[in-house]
Amino acid sequence: MSEEKIKSFEQAKKELDGILNEFDGDQVTLDDLVPRLKRAKELIDFCTKKIKQVETEAKEIVKSIEPRGAQRGEASAKDEDVPF
Repeated sequence: MSEEKIKSFEQAKKELDGILNEFDGDQVTLDDLVPRLKRAKELIDFCTKKIKQVETEAKEIVKSIEPRGAQRGEASAKDEDVPF
């Protein structure tokens, strides 16, 4: 598997799943162990960063569409419905 630039969360997850399958199937040689672990770490770091970025953006969007009273700190019944 090539060490190409990570382009998307989906691509990173797919490649990471492949690496995990290699480990589960005992398909990784001793010589390939460290490079595969390094690549897995790169993919995990990319996915973690992307998830945090999306979470931050989603919170900002939700905050921007809250009723005016909720933006000033007044409690809203909708506050409990927001998943983040």
